[in-house]
Amino acid sequence: MKRIHYQTLFFTLAAFCLANCAKEKTPEAAWRYPGPFPAITNGPSNAQKLCYELYQKYDLHVYYNLSGDEALRSDVGNFQTASMANSASPCQASDEDSGERFLKLLKGFLSLLPDQMASSGPHRRHVLVKINPTLTAQYVDELGNPYLACTANEDGVGILLYGYLASDNDTNNTLFSNVEGWKWNICYQFFRGSVTSLRRESVPEDFEIVCAQSDYRNAAYYTSSSGTFNRANAKSYGFVHPFGALSATAPARVFYDWGSYVAWILTTPYTERSADIEAYPRIKTRYNAVMEYYKTTFNIDLETISTQYRALSI
Repeated sequence: MKRIHYQTLFFTLAAFCLANCAKEKTPEAAWRYPGPFPAITNGPSNAQKLCYELYQKYDLHVYYNLSGDEALRSDVGNFQTASMANSASPCQASDEDSGERFLKLLKGFLSLLPDQMASSGPHRRHVLVKINPTLTAQYVDELGNPYLACTANEDGVGILLYGYLASDNDTNNTLFSNVEGWKWNICYQFFRGSVTSLRRESVPEDFEIVCAQSDYRNAAYYTSSSGTFNRANAKSYGFVHPFGALSATAPARVFYDWGSYVAWILTTPYTERSADIEAYPRIKTRYNAVMEYYKTTFNIDLETISTQYRALSI
C-alpha cells in the first residue's frame, strides 16, 4: 500500500507540473512594424497625406522630410554615399512646399499608368532631399543648353534619391520654375528602372540591335573635354538624349537609352519629334519598337499618355 501511495503521489505531481507548463505562453520574438520605416502617416500636412496616398495605392515609400542616414535607408539595404555627389552628403531634408509639389508630380505621373505597372518598378523607396545627389555628368548641347539631372539611384536596394535640379540656388527652386525638367527626370528614372538587369528581357531586340557598343560615347557626336552633345550627329546614330548615348557601363547602356526614349516621347510634343522620326531611320526603328512594346505588353498608347503628361499641371 505504501508503494502504491508513492506512485500515486508521483503521478499527481507530474500531472500538476504539466498542467502549469501548458498554461505558460511560448516565448515570442519582439514585434516589428511590417510597413515602411519611418512609418508613413495620413497627415497632418498635405505633403504627408500625399505620401500616405502613394503608399496605400502603390506600396511606394515616398519621403521628403528625412535627413542624414535616415534618408539613405531602405528595407533591404542602404544607399551608398559613393553613388551620390559629395555636396549632397549628409542629406538635408526638403521643405514642405517643395515636398508637396514633388509628390503631386509623382502622383500625377503614376496616375497615367496602369496601377499594376505603376507599382511594379524596382524602386520602392523615393526620397526628396535638398541638394542634388546626381553623379551624372553635366552635358550641354551644341548651343550650350544644359541637360539637367536631379536623381541618384541604387537599383539593387530599390532607392531613388531626388534633389533639386542642377540650376537651383538660394533664389531658384526648379520645382516651381522648371516643372518640365522634373517631369522628364521622374519619367526617365521610372522607365530606365523598369528594364534594369532584374527585368532584362523587357528591352526588345529591335530597339537594342540598332546601336552597337561602339556607337555609345562616340566622338562623332560627343566632345568629352567640354561635355558637348551634338544633337544632329547623335540622332544619326539613333540617340535622342546624352543620358542614353553616353552611359559608360555595358550592358547597362541600353537601360539608360530606353529610359531616355520613353522620356523623350512622353515629354516632347509629337510635332517636335515627327521630323526626327522620319529623317533618321535608326530613330524611327527605335521609336516604333518602344511604341509597340508598351502597346503589346501593357495595352497603352504612349502618345496618348504623352498628351496627358504634358498637360499635367500642379
